Amino acid sequence: MPPKFRLPPNITPETYWQVEDVDEYTEYKVFMSELKNVCWVTVDSIVWSTVNILILGVFLLLLPVWPIVEFTMNKTNRTGLSTLTAGLPAIYKNYGDFLSTNWPNIIAKLTTRDTDSQPEFDHILAEFHLHLTALVYEREDIIRQVIDLWDPDHDIGLSHHRFGYDGCVVNVVYSVKNNFIVMSFKGTSILNLAEWLTDFTMQKSHTKNGLLPGSVHTGFFSALRFSTRSDVEPAEHIDIPPIPEEHPGGIGIWMEPREEAIVRHVAGFAKEGSSGEMLMEVKFHYILDLFQGKHLPHLWITGHSLGAATASIFTSVLLWKRSLLGSNGGAQGLKLDSVFRLHGTFTFGGPRVGDRDWKEAIDKVLTEDEYRPKHQPKYQFWRIINANDIVSALPPTPFGGSLEEKTATSDTPGKRKASAITLNDFHHLGKPILLGYRGRPFKTTERTTKDFFSNLVAEVLATPRILFTRGRFGDKIAALVTVATLGFSGLLRDHILSEYVENLQRSEERMSLLPL
Repeated sequence: MPPKFRLPPNITPETYWQVEDVDEYTEYKVFMSELKNVCWVTVDSIVWSTVNILILGVFLLLLPVWPIVEFTMNKTNRTGLSTLTAGLPAIYKNYGDFLSTNWPNIIAKLTTRDTDSQPEFDHILAEFHLHLTALVYEREDIIRQVIDLWDPDHDIGLSHHRFGYDGCVVNVVYSVKNNFIVMSFKGTSILNLAEWLTDFTMQKSHTKNGLLPGSVHTGFFSALRFSTRSDVEPAEHIDIPPIPEEHPGGIGIWMEPREEAIVRHVAGFAKEGSSGEMLMEVKFHYILDLFQGKHLPHLWITGHSLGAATASIFTSVLLWKRSLLGSNGGAQGLKLDSVFRLHGTFTFGGPRVGDRDWKEAIDKVLTEDEYRPKHQPKYQFWRIINANDIVSALPPTPFGGSLEEKTATSDTPGKRKASAITLNDFHHLGKPILLGYRGRPFKTTERTTKDFFSNLVAEVLATPRILFTRGRFGDKIAALVTVATLGFSGLLRDHILSEYVENLQRSEERMSLLPL
């Protein structure tokens, strides 16, 4: 394969950036540029260190009173605390009525084998993933009731399996009969102080062992418990059999027997930061055993809030395996292209996750066909946010566009490009879907200040209609709070899953799909 970069005819390898004399005096143009960068990095470090100190102080103040809050909530709600709304069971029931007549359509969308078309945003698929995202928060008995409600005669063969640990819980809803799997990552529980601390950790970290490019949010990555230390093994001690030419490769060949993987996973808990990859290996073994005899089960991923962040990182790990560096990196058991059809990810209310380097590298793998195996569909990644959801604006990146450092590129000699140096250089992954308030049309562009204030005004103006028409008492209280706070209470309310259900179902485009 020829190299991607060739020297111009008038340059030889010997003369390419050859240094003949060393300048002993200051080059003030270079010095001032470096001084400017150091100045901005110092300011940025002071700002975000101050923010982290304030966050730490808040959590230290909450620590002594939080057990009292939890005890009180437990006493007032003996059957368990729903992290959503009191009307959630009705939401499940209403969606069950929708599923009763739409299952064939949804299954066809989940199991399509089209590998050529560019996927468009699908309201029906988004709504399906949204309800599965809500389900992961619930108690086990509620999940079973909902599964029975949605598949009363077991015609669909719907089942579920939930696993994980504090900070990262995954509910896998699947149908062996119809050959599909949806992995739902749980978001932040209202009373879980450890998960709130994860959310508010304003730091980013490099991943180890080539697991991902760039840097990602420290708290979100640590929630997955993937490796935080470098694994080093001598290459000569690794005995790898050749790949059969007729086989596409992947974990279908390289994964160890499940029993050995389980032993490695249990042992991994004794080693710092090495259990996350092993847990996923064990669970994918388990899922593949359930689907024995089925060809390439169709895999989808979803999550809300913290779950949207962990789902985004997990998706980026799977996609990064399609690159040369990623395929030789850590978590070899997560090469899934040979055993699953990887379709897409739907996230709801997700915060910013990784730096510019991470985003640009994953975007390249996500969008360019040369990285996609021929038998795989074009991967779709939809990032759905309510217009006034404050969590989707976190972590804040006020300096992201202004702080730059000069770094030489490898493709053009002497040319320099800009990259953010702020500690809070965080970005989203996926195509944005911006939901307007209660029936307003959605947009496929990033949220702007105009969008924010437009929907803020729409919420305030809707208050009289909500107060003086028949409806839920809780909605009337929320409307009064909206007026009292000049609409700013919607910044938090718009993050609740029930608000996503309302806005998605009542969007103009979604309504147009329903029969008259």
